[in-house]
Amino acid sequence: MRLKRLCAGIAAAFPLLAVLLPSKGSAAEYKWWNRMVGATAANQVALGDGAGIRVGVIDGLAVGVDPLAAGPTPTLTFVHPEFVPRIDADHVFGYPPDSWSNYNGIGDRHGTHVAGIVGAARDGIGMAGIAPGVSLTSVGVFSKNGPFIGTTTDALQRAAASGATIANMSYTFSNGRLFDADDLQGILAHRNDLFLTKSAGNDGVALKSQVTAAPLDNLIIVGALTKRKTLASFSNRPGNGCFKRTAARGCVNASALDKFKYRFLVAPGVGILSTKAGGGYLKLSGTSMAAPMVAGAAALLQSHWPGLTPQTTAQILLSTAQDLGRRGVDPVYGRGLLRIDRAMQAQGETAIATGQTVSGPRATESAALLPAGAGNNAALQSALEGMVVFDRFGRDFKLSDPGGLVSTASSAYSLKRHFQNRFEMTGRGALVSIEASNGLSFTGVVLDWPGDDNTEIALMQREALQSAAAAYAGYMQGEHNPWEIDGAIKSFSFNFGQRTGLARDIGFGTETGLFLFDAEAASQPLMNLGEQSFHAYGRYALNRSFGVAVGFAESAAQTGSFQLDGTGSAYLMQLDYRPLAWLGLQATQSFLSENDTVLGGVSTGALAFGSGASTVATGGAVSIEVLPRLSVRLHYTESVTETSAAPGSLFRAIDPLESRAYGASLIRTGLFGANDQIGISVSRPLQVHAGEAVLDTPTGQTIDGDVIYKRSVVPMAPDAAQTDFDLGYQASLSPQLSLGLNAFYQDEVNNEPGEWNAGVVGRVRLVLQPE
Repeated sequence: MRLKRLCAGIAAAFPLLAVLLPSKGSAAEYKWWNRMVGATAANQVALGDGAGIRVGVIDGLAVGVDPLAAGPTPTLTFVHPEFVPRIDADHVFGYPPDSWSNYNGIGDRHGTHVAGIVGAARDGIGMAGIAPGVSLTSVGVFSKNGPFIGTTTDALQRAAASGATIANMSYTFSNGRLFDADDLQGILAHRNDLFLTKSAGNDGVALKSQVTAAPLDNLIIVGALTKRKTLASFSNRPGNGCFKRTAARGCVNASALDKFKYRFLVAPGVGILSTKAGGGYLKLSGTSMAAPMVAGAAALLQSHWPGLTPQTTAQILLSTAQDLGRRGVDPVYGRGLLRIDRAMQAQGETAIATGQTVSGPRATESAALLPAGAGNNAALQSALEGMVVFDRFGRDFKLSDPGGLVSTASSAYSLKRHFQNRFEMTGRGALVSIEASNGLSFTGVVLDWPGDDNTEIALMQREALQSAAAAYAGYMQGEHNPWEIDGAIKSFSFNFGQRTGLARDIGFGTETGLFLFDAEAASQPLMNLGEQSFHAYGRYALNRSFGVAVGFAESAAQTGSFQLDGTGSAYLMQLDYRPLAWLGLQATQSFLSENDTVLGGVSTGALAFGSGASTVATGGAVSIEVLPRLSVRLHYTESVTETSAAPGSLFRAIDPLESRAYGASLIRTGLFGANDQIGISVSRPLQVHAGEAVLDTPTGQTIDGDVIYKRSVVPMAPDAAQTDFDLGYQASLSPQLSLGLNAFYQDEVNNEPGEWNAGVVGRVRLVLQPE
């Protein structure tokens, strides 16, 4: 026998639960069960309150009707204030069709109570339903006297036809049987258009297995919990039963889709306050009260993500439940407690869509470290505003700070980083420059070698002087240390090494380095993008006036936290000519080929602005001795970078990027002594001045699942231009001792308007002679 009033026997067992409250109810609308399942006001509002979604309540009628009225549309005699205007005569259905003699004028006690749990209004009166903005369709399958009338198949068809995407069935058979053949037929008929919740029943037994033609993957079975999160004594439990294909087949080898415990949730079902037929509020208990909480939760999800299918809705609620009882899915609590707060959070790895579907590169692997020459990334950050990512269920979630995925390589000189590098290297050895016996020189980090009565540095020098090979092979301590070898053979001079940028940072100012911002490096910008991993230069002097030089450099860059490496190979050809003793001319042609970088900037995933790039740069420099011991140097470089949008990126097109670098320096020699130097340098590092990128930012999706994009044209040129000022002085006090001092100022640092960076650095160079 099918039971309509599952709560009636329970209320008799717990007489205090059936309490009529005044029609105005309590001001504290949110009860312990709201909090237990995460149905707080904040979460409801964030999910849209269920607005736009219709839930079919398959039960006794949740409204009063005139039993003498006839016709397809009933005459409503009572609608609880909690449901107005979200239920009306056009969404009330009885059985048999066009007849209302089986119903009464104040509504059904059970059906009205269930409807209130799904969607009572948030109005400061009585209680708040799980989805307080949802629309309701009431389909009567019980008469006013209690017997079941009609069919589940007919009821579900009416609910679906009225626009419902969710339906709750708070009725079952006795002794642990959930369905009859008609129920199963109706559920299977609506697998693709209705998400269904079904009360487990109040016999306190394990559910009995039943035969179905296909998995009921649009269904969740619901048991009842007490306030202490224990299964109510009356609640049926999933046990080890299942939906099986034949009567003879067992459940041991059934799939998870078919086993009851994998389709079973629990929700509060003891002493639940809800709407009463004819007005006011009533407390009742039963799995009938637990099931509509899950239906309301589904309405919240579908309100925020209207494209969710019945199957996906079920998967989200089942997979985000709070585990109770024995660890994992068990025969008592199934998947566990309904948790709306968990269900509204992104599940699994989130992806950034780059096409029409929600699939795309993982958000955790998408980032951009823009080249320093692009400077201010405010335009790109603005283009990313409103970006959404998609979880494993295809739901979109707005990123709170999409601009955080974008950063810019800094071109600010950091004194802190300078001293950190110095101390780190000190802990691994000593940075030394050594003149070898055949005229070669070696600069690098060497280990501290123990000596007898000699100092360690003296011992290192003595060993190094034995041969240039010893300087190279004995003291180069692996790829993580800076080193460099210089030498000359007649008219040919050369140097090669690795990580000289770091070596220069640690020991800058040694020998010829007057300026902190190296003017020679600035005139060859492509050779100094990223951190050099290896370089080699060679120059051949054709005569005293004319020389030819070639160079090669490998560089690397990283995004930092993502640990993605990009590499570049730069090639240089340079001609220098001194037609007059006081005039020097230099022309440079260079080429940079990059993998996973663009002008030294690294990007990946959905924010990859190019998987590779090629840059051609043409530059020149002029050196003029305007007065004895007073010289001026001017340099200028113009470059063009070609790159194509990377596959699977939000960047749809990228213009050629035009960049330039230029500067001037003035050096005075012999100011206070024969060998001292003072100079000032003003320069602008390589900066993009023209070029745009087209970017499509995902901002949501349609109800059909298509991704919605916002298109932006992003200028790659910065809003400001960094300028470096460097005042340097150095003097040799003796052949063994030299001193230096630099004061620097960087205006509009990192190409940010109004930003600046400044500092003063002193240095001492000590040359030790071997014994």
